[in-house]
Amino acid sequence: MKPTTVLIVDDSPDDVEFLTSILLSHDPGYVIYDAHNSLQGLDELQNWQPDCVLLDFRLGHEDGIEVLDKFLTHPYARPVIMLTGQGSEVVAAAAIKAGASDYLVKMDINGMSLHKSIVRTVESAQMRALLELQEDALKRQSRLQALGHLSAGIAHDFNNMLATIRHAVDGARRAESAELAADKLDIISTVTNRAANRVQSLLVFTNAQSGEKTDRLTSEIVRELEEITRGPISRVCDIQFHNTDPLVSVRCDQTLLQSALLNLILNAADAIGATAQNNGLITFKVSPIAETARVEFCIVDNGGGISDDIIDRVTDPYFTTKQHTGGTGLGLSLVYGFAQQNNSPLDIQSDNALGITSIRFSIPISTRTEVRKELDSDITSHASSGCTRSILLVDDNTVLLSLIGDELLHAGFNVVTANDTETAMSMTAQLRETDAVITDLSLGNSASGLDLAEKIRAKIPNIQIIGMTGYSSLLETDNTKVLDTLLQKPCYIHEMVFVLNSFHSKADGSIW
Repeated sequence: MKPTTVLIVDDSPDDVEFLTSILLSHDPGYVIYDAHNSLQGLDELQNWQPDCVLLDFRLGHEDGIEVLDKFLTHPYARPVIMLTGQGSEVVAAAAIKAGASDYLVKMDINGMSLHKSIVRTVESAQMRALLELQEDALKRQSRLQALGHLSAGIAHDFNNMLATIRHAVDGARRAESAELAADKLDIISTVTNRAANRVQSLLVFTNAQSGEKTDRLTSEIVRELEEITRGPISRVCDIQFHNTDPLVSVRCDQTLLQSALLNLILNAADAIGATAQNNGLITFKVSPIAETARVEFCIVDNGGGISDDIIDRVTDPYFTTKQHTGGTGLGLSLVYGFAQQNNSPLDIQSDNALGITSIRFSIPISTRTEVRKELDSDITSHASSGCTRSILLVDDNTVLLSLIGDELLHAGFNVVTANDTETAMSMTAQLRETDAVITDLSLGNSASGLDLAEKIRAKIPNIQIIGMTGYSSLLETDNTKVLDTLLQKPCYIHEMVFVLNSFHSKADGSIW
């Protein structure tokens, strides 16, 4: 059995010795570390990561509540038991309110009381951690179940998009004029944009981690839901999206919001599908609530309503009426929990006579001001530099390498290409600091694009290096030491030209 480790933070050596002796006399299995001020204590907290901390309320001139906050907000935070030489109900209440797990008066402490407090504190912290893991697992299960529910429809949509592209390509080949070929190319461009947006929405939904509250425009939230649901849901019923103020932002855990909304839409589609009606309709509406700083999300369906005998139970965990389709009963309970987290009731209304159900909750409006940059779509605009820049383009996909290279040539750059790091490094002798490198981060069996970027950066410190990746997880990593910009694939030529033209030289601050 792993011994319990304790960190004692107290500026009195006598008190440290006393606490150590009574603990070890009660249970010799304790492992004890000590520190005599908050800075030393925080260092020991990181070094040893104990099971709990015994923190003296009076550390010289340091304020006990402020020190407690430092320990509880530390990256390696552990539960804290506050100790004091004199009993005070006011101090005890302040310490517990600030997050202390317990509060003990030194003159009343003995080995048994201190041991019980530590055991209770450690077990509570372990239970909270376990519950958080279980909650995260349930949330992820709910998201994956929702996507599994939509998988057939999503596959159908992608097959339709691929078929459209294939027929448009065949049509462009047979076109008898440049105008007819251009029409087919416009179709291909539109469909590939739609497919890229759909993939991005799915990746965000499956990979997102919950916990952090962030700001997001309601227009982005609605667009993402449309991308995920409109095709699959349209095979069951019609779905209409209404957003009365697309420029308003909401502040919440965006992953949980997306899970909640998708679950409500799927529940509505299931209800309509069960009634097998031909005029099924889901209405999704987002609108600010007058004279409040909140936005309401409302989903209405005509799937027959919810019977009176179960409407009060539908948010209970694991309650489901869909056992035959594999329902877990987690969807509405997670929606209910999310609404509660945002200080909102989950309002469920059902008119069984009309067969209509409405579910609504609200989210706080954020104070963010959205700033948008319009990229210049004229790819032939090239900033004057007195000479043409050369671009080293690196990608292991030779077809993509050729296509992007042609577009950069058309935009006015000199282009040299390589499909592995060895070839790329051999070409760096041709590059100047005023040139640029564009590299994919995943180069097949060759070394990674980041490794290549590091080698080029070491050889030509001030050259512009742009990364490209199709893996959304790589966008979250800190690559700023070797990359000036990281673009998500598919990245379009006007994005590349914009980034190339807006680069500031690290050497002299000039703009090319």
